Amino acid sequence: IFNYTGMMGKIPNWSLGILAAACAEIAMISDIEEEGKKRTLLAFIRSAVFASFVMLLFDFDFKWVMVQIAIKFLFIIIIAYSRRKAGKEGYKNFIIGAVILFLMAPVKIGGIDIHPAWFNRDDIAHFLMLAAYWYFYKGALLGESREQATA
Repeated sequence: IFNYTGMMGKIPNWSLGILAAACAEIAMISDIEEEGKKRTLLAFIRSAVFASFVMLLFDFDFKWVMVQIAIKFLFIIIIAYSRRKAGKEGYKNFIIGAVILFLMAPVKIGGIDIHPAWFNRDDIAHFLMLAAYWYFYKGALLGESREQATA
């Protein structure tokens, strides 16, 4: 879309990135038993999404998307780590996936390009995202198979 609409064509992709990270957070808090704690975290997630969109309105820059997503995945690492310590081994994959996502920062910020025309920092970042999502998928499968085994 960017080639046809310019910077405005980035709005759908950036918005989906913010919403996808929020959905990941919501999924991580979905099994919290304390309603008050869950409601507080959900309000925090919604506030962060709103703040990200407001920042994008005032300063149309991808850095706000990156910062917001990094904070969300740090939150996910903390939850996954605490659940792994509680004996839920599948969350190890969520930690690995989130760490892989953090590897995108030096690639994007440092401008690391294998070749500027055909394999640039954006392409490398997308490959890292695919690897991270594979680990998230593996973690979800492990969690699902354990739930079915105990049911």
